[in-house]
This record gives sequence, C-alpha cells and structure tokens, in this order.
Amino acid sequence: MILYTFNLLAAGATSPWHAVTLNLTNCPVGTSKVTATFSGTADSTRNYYANQGAARNIALQLADSNGGESAQRQYQSRGGE
Repeated sequence: MILYTFNLLAAGATSPWHAVTLNLTNCPVGTSKVTATFSGTADSTRNYYANQGAARNIALQLADSNGGESAQRQYQSRGGE
C-alpha cells in the first residue's frame, strides 16, 4: 500500500489495517509452534516503530489478529493458525 500526505492530514491519523502473512519453510518435522520476533527502533510513541525512511512524523504499529498491539512483544502461532 502506498500512503500519500493527503491520506494522513492530522496528528494521530491512521491507515486501514493490513494483514501480513508469514510463510515458514524448511521447519523440522513435528514443528507445531513458532515465535516471530520483530525488532527496530522504537518510536517515541509507545508500541510503535520509528520510520527509517525520509518521511517524518510517521510510525509503524504492529498488532496481532486479536488487536493486541506492541512493538516490543513476540507473536506466537501454533501450527495451522
């Protein structure tokens, strides 16, 4: 998705949520649970990642499928979920 400045006109403006699929390959036979850890520079706003590009005053927020959010947590999934 491409965001333009006219999409985010005011402080606190957000884009729609976008689902991301993580495909795991070459897992050992019998693997039933994985942990994905995301790292990056924390934004000054709690639970957001700071933008690493040229745009200013924009940050990335991650959330699990239940709406739980945190830039400092590990997301776990059991096989098939």
